[in-house]
Amino acid sequence: MDSITHIVLGAACGEVVLGKKLGNRAMIWGGIGGSIPDFDVLATFIMDPLSSLAFHRGPMHSLLFVCLIPFLLAPLLKYLYHKEWHQKLAWRITGFTIGVILYIAAATILSLLAGLLTSSFPWLTILILLAIGIYFFYIRYKQIFQNETHFEIASIKEWIILFFVSATFHLVLDTLTTFGTRLYWPFSNTRVSISSIAIADPLYTIPFALFILGAAMLPRINSKRRMYTYLGLAISSMYLILTFINKKNIDTIFEKSLQKENITFQSYITVPTILNNLLWYGIAKQDSNYVYGYYSIMDAEPVFKNLASIRGNHHLLNSFQGQETKQVLPWFSNGYYSVIDKGEGCYLYSDLRFGSVNGNMESDKNHIFKFDLKEQNGILEMQEHQASPENRGEDIEWFVKRIFGVVNH
Repeated sequence: MDSITHIVLGAACGEVVLGKKLGNRAMIWGGIGGSIPDFDVLATFIMDPLSSLAFHRGPMHSLLFVCLIPFLLAPLLKYLYHKEWHQKLAWRITGFTIGVILYIAAATILSLLAGLLTSSFPWLTILILLAIGIYFFYIRYKQIFQNETHFEIASIKEWIILFFVSATFHLVLDTLTTFGTRLYWPFSNTRVSISSIAIADPLYTIPFALFILGAAMLPRINSKRRMYTYLGLAISSMYLILTFINKKNIDTIFEKSLQKENITFQSYITVPTILNNLLWYGIAKQDSNYVYGYYSIMDAEPVFKNLASIRGNHHLLNSFQGQETKQVLPWFSNGYYSVIDKGEGCYLYSDLRFGSVNGNMESDKNHIFKFDLKEQNGILEMQEHQASPENRGEDIEWFVKRIFGVVNH
């Protein structure tokens, strides 16, 4: 899922494991532990586009990695706290500054999302987030620079548990998305993908974050800290359970919709659209062609209406058999992809698992997840630039209306 969600869940894990001893420091280290697997995005600076795409959600998102990394980090943290680096003014200023930067980044993302959904400038969202930020960091300023910061020192075992739990829950969340993870690397390259929740879902993240933020404002010895943390974990976990139930129901509806239209298929997937769990996208595979449609649980009838088809054109890559690009991209897309010949050795590769921006897959301009490919000296290579759809106002309007069942196409 998105970085903010991983930080929030990691912070909750940190509070549960070491909150009584370390207070908000446990949340910070839990948030870091919950973010470590995503450090694999740094591979983009040293790898070619194809290799970095395959590497992301790969080795650093495996069970092997989360079992090993705590044993590397725990002794380091134990050493740092033993040397009392945390008491140095520079350390406090650095930690406070990083917290402010992270909050500004999270607030900016939330404001942008609010603006996209409302198609207007999100004044109210910005004012609310600004007020929360000012109050929270005023409390943190007093805690860090004005009050004494005595706390108990954690053992290596406790540090190991903190990093193991926070990193493991990162993997759990990512396996619930469509992108998936290579959970069993290096023993298997299969990408585990349940597709029960979108890669960013405010209904999961925002209530959870508010509870954790509320806990962070209280002293570490206050019993309400743990109560708020457990409430946040309980509510977010119940939401995840609801997404599982929703997923099972959507699968049944999509199967029945295909059967009603006498459509035969080899396999299918259903995927929640971004930022919600109401509007779902379903796509069924027929050899190299596909049938797709959208359904919202707010629709009047439980059926995927206006099913449409799209050609995969897989044959366009036949001349590149055995090449890395031809092998990696279809594997990455789990077989759900289309290819368009743009001429002069250029191709557009679309990962069809993520649908389109306006429900229409006929135009490749609407495809959400796509890559430019180019043949050079008989070798097919993935380009640095990732093609992206235009953010048109009418598409956002369709998306919002479709979520609530206002439109059926």
